[in-house]
Amino acid sequence: MIPRRLLFISLALALILSLQPTPTTNSQIGVLTGSAVRTIILNAARGKIRISLPSDMAAGDTISGTVIAEPSGKDEREKQKNADELNGYVIEVNTKHWPVSGGVIQRFVIPPSLVRPPDIILLDPKGNKVSSAPLPVKPAPNTNTTPSFVIPQLGQSGNPISITGPFDGDSSNTKVQVGGVPAKVIAESPRNVIIETPGTVVGPSKIAVNENGQQSTGNFRALKIDLTAPKTSLLKGESTELHVEVQGLQGITEPVPVQLQNQTPSNINLTGGNTQNIVIQPSQVPANGTFNWTTNITGVSSGGFTITGTLPSSIDGNRGDSKPATSPTPRQ
Repeated sequence: MIPRRLLFISLALALILSLQPTPTTNSQIGVLTGSAVRTIILNAARGKIRISLPSDMAAGDTISGTVIAEPSGKDEREKQKNADELNGYVIEVNTKHWPVSGGVIQRFVIPPSLVRPPDIILLDPKGNKVSSAPLPVKPAPNTNTTPSFVIPQLGQSGNPISITGPFDGDSSNTKVQVGGVPAKVIAESPRNVIIETPGTVVGPSKIAVNENGQQSTGNFRALKIDLTAPKTSLLKGESTELHVEVQGLQGITEPVPVQLQNQTPSNINLTGGNTQNIVIQPSQVPANGTFNWTTNITGVSSGGFTITGTLPSSIDGNRGDSKPATSPTPRQ
């Protein structure tokens, strides 16, 4: 029996970043439309630096974000060597500096009056400029604030969600727990914080927010979606099954829609259409909270394929971006 392989785990509205060239040829800004996060990618000889910042940042804001080094290399030894070099680099914005090794940009105050957006610059250990990109900042101050915290009711295990409320843009004093498990803060503005839902939390739970002493708690349900297939590469005319498994549905009282989308229509056809909705009714969910569904895939041309499973934005609310897997991963 051929083992099933994990095709893709996703619950974001659109997971593949549209990378648009900036005036600097060796950098990119990835903007996920409708997302609470903007991703800036600064390229270097040994890999790239991925910077996540709040998408609503505006003139006069205090903001925080995260920095991740993504080394290149043909094997783990080379990747580790390149990672060590990248972690010696520094991020600079308006004379403020943050080491890549620290993993964060915190308490950066955007000037209230902007003639042009400041550049976010990558410096090597000697202080030489490696690459840069303009900081995607709204020039007009954003005075829209929410007096109380608004906690989303639904999201995905291991993926980002956005919580709106009276934040101060300083992630160092923001603590969020999901199901009692500390959640990583990805980015923060004065209007929202984007966290990564712990991958170990599945099903109904609670989110607890502590923003510099202000506290709030709300109900939350974390769903886990697995898309698997016996074959992850097909010849023209060859077929296989797509198996959809959604965990964490126990106790739902309203239908939950999941959208499947064929991201590689030149390679495969998805039976029922390349974009289709599965509406999970409460009556279809067994006691263990896991829903299963199967359809067919047929090869149009030879090669691999990518299919995503998503929740509609009207269900999931504002979300941050999630970096997708670049290739199928063996299912354990």
